[in-house]
Amino acid sequence: MIRCKKPLFLLLLLPTLIKCSVAGDLISVRVQDSFNLSAYFGSYTLCEAVKLCHDMGQGILSRDALSAIRAGSEFRDAVGNGHNWWIGLVDALNERNTSRDGWMWIEDGTYTNATEGDPIFFSKEPDNRKGSNGEDCAAIDSSYIYAFDDICVSKYNALCYTSDGDTVPPALISGSIFVSFTKALILTYSQLHPGCSIDVSLPNMTLLACLGKCLAIPHSDCVGLYWNSARRQCILLPYFDAAVQLDYGTNEEKLLWEKFLKK
Repeated sequence: MIRCKKPLFLLLLLPTLIKCSVAGDLISVRVQDSFNLSAYFGSYTLCEAVKLCHDMGQGILSRDALSAIRAGSEFRDAVGNGHNWWIGLVDALNERNTSRDGWMWIEDGTYTNATEGDPIFFSKEPDNRKGSNGEDCAAIDSSYIYAFDDICVSKYNALCYTSDGDTVPPALISGSIFVSFTKALILTYSQLHPGCSIDVSLPNMTLLACLGKCLAIPHSDCVGLYWNSARRQCILLPYFDAAVQLDYGTNEEKLLWEKFLKK
C-alpha cells in the first residue's frame, strides 16, 4: 500500500492548498488549483503509462502540467522524493540525440524550445546514453522535477493529469476512413526503437483493413500507420508519430512503403 506522504497536520492546516487522496497504488493531488494529477505507482513502459492515462480519461503529463508541478510543492510533498515518473515527451519521430529542443509533447503535438527560460531537462540531459537512436522517451525525478531521456521500454511510474475544463475526446473519428487520413513523408527507414508501434500484418492484409485497424484502437489513440502493399505489412502508430524499422528486400519494395497520418 502506497501512503500519502504529506503529514496529516499540514493537510489539516492547508486543506485548500493540498488535496491528496490515496487508493491502493494511486495518489491523487491537485496542483496550483488548476491540474488534477493521478500518480500511479507501478512498473510501466512509456506506452503502458500512456494507455493507462487514456483508459482513465486522462492525459500523460503535459508541458503545462509539468510547469504547474514546478511552481509549487504539492506533488513532491504528496509522492515523496526519489521516484521516477514518465511524462508525455518523446523524440521518436526525429532523433534529437543530445539536443534539448525538438522533443514532442504527446498530448498536443507541440515541441520543446531550447531557448525556454525554464529548462525541462537536467543540465547534462538528454544524453542518449544507451546508444544510437536509443533513448526516445522522457521521465522526471520527483526530487528535482527535471527530465532525463531513457529507452521507452524502461519501467517507471505513470503520471496522468486532467485540467479544469478538459473534455473527453470522441472515441472514434467519423466519416469515410479514406478522408480521415493523409499521406505523410517517411523520414527514415531504420529507426531501431519504434516507440509504441504495433505490427498487425496478415498474409491477406489490405490497405483498407490496415486503416480500419488504426481506427479501431480505443480513444482515437492511433495517430497513423505505415503500409507496404508488396509485403502486406501494416504497422500502427498509437499515441504519437514515430519513425520505425521498415524492412524491405529490394529498392522497389522499399519504394512501396507509404505512411498515413490522421488529418
